[in-house]
Amino acid sequence: MTLKKIELERKNNKVDELLNQIFGTTVIIRLKNYTESTNQSFERYNVAGYQFYQPLNYLKAFLLDYFKKYVREFSDLVLIRGKWVSANLASPMSESYHQLLEISDHITEFDDTLGEDGDIGQKLKMYIARSSRDLEAQKI
Repeated sequence: MTLKKIELERKNNKVDELLNQIFGTTVIIRLKNYTESTNQSFERYNVAGYQFYQPLNYLKAFLLDYFKKYVREFSDLVLIRGKWVSANLASPMSESYHQLLEISDHITEFDDTLGEDGDIGQKLKMYIARSSRDLEAQKI
């Protein structure tokens, strides 16, 4: 038990160190609904919560803070202003760039569906309310 506690503490310290190096802070909040606070409301009803809210939040923060700023500038310089021998050579980089931009949009859409107005959010709210009385709702 003590070894696991030490291991978890070392892991958290390493994560905090990396967050400080990358973002300048350890408090990174870019998502509205897929969060730790939502997990705490699940715990009150003895229901398992979201498992990957931190890594997804870090990914969203990286895509917003770095990708949409620095990589966009680089992409504009290389893809748009650059002189390519053939447009076919620039296509893979351009497609990859646009796919990464879409990932940020997909994360936002996913987060929005978990809100009270979203489809999944409404279902979660209904099942959590029933979970104290219904074991099947708790499993779902």
